[in-house]
Amino acid sequence: SLHAPDPERRRRLMPVEGRWPMDELLAAIPTHHPSGRPSLPALRRLARKHDRLWIATDASLPRLWTALSRGIPCLLPERAALLLAFDRAEDRLTLLGESGEPVFLPPSDLFRGRKTIPVHCLLDPAHPLPWHLGRADRVQLGEWHESRGDFARARRVYEPIAEAVAFDDAAADAFGGLGRIAIRQGRAEEAAKALQHADAIRPDDPRTLNAIAYLLSHELLRPLEAHEYAVRADAIDPGNPAILETLGHIELLRDRPAAAAAYFERAWAMADLKGLPPADHAGILDQLVRAYRNAHDLRLARQVLSHR
Repeated sequence: SLHAPDPERRRRLMPVEGRWPMDELLAAIPTHHPSGRPSLPALRRLARKHDRLWIATDASLPRLWTALSRGIPCLLPERAALLLAFDRAEDRLTLLGESGEPVFLPPSDLFRGRKTIPVHCLLDPAHPLPWHLGRADRVQLGEWHESRGDFARARRVYEPIAEAVAFDDAAADAFGGLGRIAIRQGRAEEAAKALQHADAIRPDDPRTLNAIAYLLSHELLRPLEAHEYAVRADAIDPGNPAILETLGHIELLRDRPAAAAAYFERAWAMADLKGLPPADHAGILDQLVRAYRNAHDLRLARQVLSHR
């Protein structure tokens, strides 16, 4: 029985339990949706909170066994449930739904003659991955390394995807990642080439447009050209804190501190609304202080510094 008093048997049957908060995982499955489709923003927030990588994939039974044996939680959108364990000796899967009661199913009931089923998994990229990732998932892995400042690993992930003869979203994302890394490493010419490739593959992508605007304003000091790209990005993705921060910086370069402060105030508000990490808030506040100071409003600058 799942509820047997033997703690070692319970640990072996349910390796995911204890490592992940079940209520948070199950909260990603909306009760009102008839298919139980997971909330992607909730999954991404949960992955970021626990320093994990969220991927959606099609899993075979051996792949599920590999994931569960390593304590990797998997959400099953078709069942609106969390897969907890696969007891190979008894040939049954243990699922947990929103009722909180475990459900036991033979694999044949779940797969119904199919070789794979859709799952959403939260992986730990710091450890060996349980299976080979596709192009789109490898881009996410590169972004995971990039967000932690490990540019060497991120570059090693991005480069094979960008160099492959394919003009898809994964290639655009890989070129965009290479461009952002080159900006951070002070290689403006390399960044411009990578971002041009990304823009050619997938035009009007707000993240790429914002990166180009950032390059033009921060590195090349060409605020008028940067403003055109940033305005286009803001029109496509209004309220994005990163784009608003770029627009604010451009206004500072154009010696318009009041307009810059308005953008930074909006960026600060949206960063709080979207639950961005404290480091992002701090960067926006530093820019806002600079805008208030340039506008000779020292009272507001002191207030923001105090909050900072």
